[in-house]
Amino acid sequence: RQSIYEEVKTLRSQVKHHERTSELASRQTNELQSKVTSLEHELSQAYESIQCYKGREARMNDERAERERDFMNQLNDACSSMESTERTLMEEIMKRDMKIIELQNLWNEEEARRMKIVRERREGSVHGSGSVAPPVAETSTKNVTEENWNDDSIIGQFI
Repeated sequence: RQSIYEEVKTLRSQVKHHERTSELASRQTNELQSKVTSLEHELSQAYESIQCYKGREARMNDERAERERDFMNQLNDACSSMESTERTLMEEIMKRDMKIIELQNLWNEEEARRMKIVRERREGSVHGSGSVAPPVAETSTKNVTEENWNDDSIIGQFI
């Protein structure tokens, strides 16, 4: 009997120990399950945040690309406008230079006529009165053209 009593006591002790171990394991399982659920929730939130940031980044990249495209279009328009303006100004400069050449040629022709008249008068005075008229400086009647506009020898006639 004693041995049965001891055996029952040992078995009850083992049952209590297993019940406590089982409760402890159950509690640990619940705690671990709670932690897993919490971590899964945090992971889900982190994933949503990442997706949100990726969406923002994509929108920002699209906006940046659009701004860069707009800037390049504006820069291209400005360059085209400058080229057009430069072309127009160069045409105006060429017209002005041609007008200057035309006026200088007219001036040279008029100066040549005037000098011819002075020479004729001087020659007429020499033959008619016997006195010599003072010499008049002759000017070059070389016509200025677009081809010789940059010729340094012509510059002297303008000074």
